[in-house]
Amino acid sequence: MIYLLAAMLDTILSVYAALVQAQSEIPEQPPFSEVLGKMFPMFIIVFFIFYFMVIKPQTTKVRQQQSLIQSLKKGDTVVTSAGIIGKVAALEEDCVLLDVSNNVRLKVEKDHIARRKEQKAEK
Repeated sequence: MIYLLAAMLDTILSVYAALVQAQSEIPEQPPFSEVLGKMFPMFIIVFFIFYFMVIKPQTTKVRQQQSLIQSLKKGDTVVTSAGIIGKVAALEEDCVLLDVSNNVRLKVEKDHIARRKEQKAEK
């Protein structure tokens, strides 16, 4: 029994000595400013990728939507975000009155006008 405890103690001490020796061989960490200096170009690259893939397309889409809304006039055929097709009967400050069918008019917010429907040329 004593020999077993002595063998276990010897194993534990040898593992501890190996850990202490391994820790003394670990190189010193570089200062934070050096690490940040190496990572800063990567942050810049990620920002540019994010800008050109997310921010710029979204702002372009918003500008196109605003120009569409501002250029609406009575008689234009438009499609709403819900897929309803109608002619602009009247324009209000924040709404559009769409003529959908005979004696059927819908009041739709301007933000929900998705696009202007092009008129097909008649033969």
